[in-house]
Amino acid sequence: MTAKTLYAYTLQPVPYEVSEAEQRQAQLMIWRSTNKFSRKAWIIMISLVVLSLVTAGLINYYSTYSTVFCWVVIVFVALFYLIKRFGLEWYVKRKMNEFPVQEIKGLRLGVQPLGIVTGKQRIIVTGKQIGRAHV
Repeated sequence: MTAKTLYAYTLQPVPYEVSEAEQRQAQLMIWRSTNKFSRKAWIIMISLVVLSLVTAGLINYYSTYSTVFCWVVIVFVALFYLIKRFGLEWYVKRKMNEFPVQEIKGLRLGVQPLGIVTGKQRIIVTGKQIGRAHV
């Protein structure tokens, strides 16, 4: 079997346009997928909290020393989590809004025997002649 018998026809390319809001949403989704806590970070945070609670309990039970440093560790772990989870997202959204999005208009997508192809219509100006070409 050859490619011609498998694909007796090809679909015509269809217009594909993406709005600014859709581009920003896609960028944010890509950033969210890469900004996850690793297993190592979770283990470190959980072990710090557990160790602080156990230490605070032991200090309270066996001596009269202050347990403030244990609670400070727990507060810092909570702050780290909140800053990484919400603070960085706010910062990334603000930085993304500072840069313009790429204009995606005139793009056409189609299915061909070799896979998905794209074509962008460009206006070619040579001398006094104006023509259109698909790239």
